[in-house]
Amino acid sequence: MLTEKRQPEPASVDMDPNAPLDALWSVYPMTLSRLAPGGAERLVREYYRWRKTAARATLSRQFPEFMAAKKWGGENAFLATLCLAEWHIHEVKQEPELPVHGLERIPLANDFDWDHARFFFDPGHRVMESDWNLSEIFQDLGGSHSRSPGKFLVYRHKGTPKVRPLKPSEAELIEALSLGVSLGTIQDRPNG
Repeated sequence: MLTEKRQPEPASVDMDPNAPLDALWSVYPMTLSRLAPGGAERLVREYYRWRKTAARATLSRQFPEFMAAKKWGGENAFLATLCLAEWHIHEVKQEPELPVHGLERIPLANDFDWDHARFFFDPGHRVMESDWNLSEIFQDLGGSHSRSPGKFLVYRHKGTPKVRPLKPSEAELIEALSLGVSLGTIQDRPNG
């Protein structure tokens, strides 16, 4: 008589309680340091309960979504935006370094080259919209900040992530180039 061999039950998905906190501190140090003493630990416990089934690898990725769902008021109203910016910075750090092709090639381009040239951006950049002035927040994390909507470029310069505000024309140019619009097409546009 053959008996059916029972498969062992899968191990519990629970992690070390400090693992999510450590993982989140490594990606979101400015966001978590802005909270009152003990606030980061409470927030992470709440987040962990909210995403109990998530694997450790996805915990950091889903944190900005959690922060955006919370109602932040007063001096911490910008925390969801700061959290998203820190996630973009983390992503930019993870992207491989690509060789930079300088502007020295532009004067050597003929008409055909100019009209068909396309920029391919280093994957280590992100354009994000924000209701807050991210440059101001990164310079003075502890201060109070007023709303100042705009677009910001999160990029890497010599291996270091940077954030800078974009003028409307710069944002349009970067978005067009990211979509593969040729320089010749951009040049032919009025005010291009």
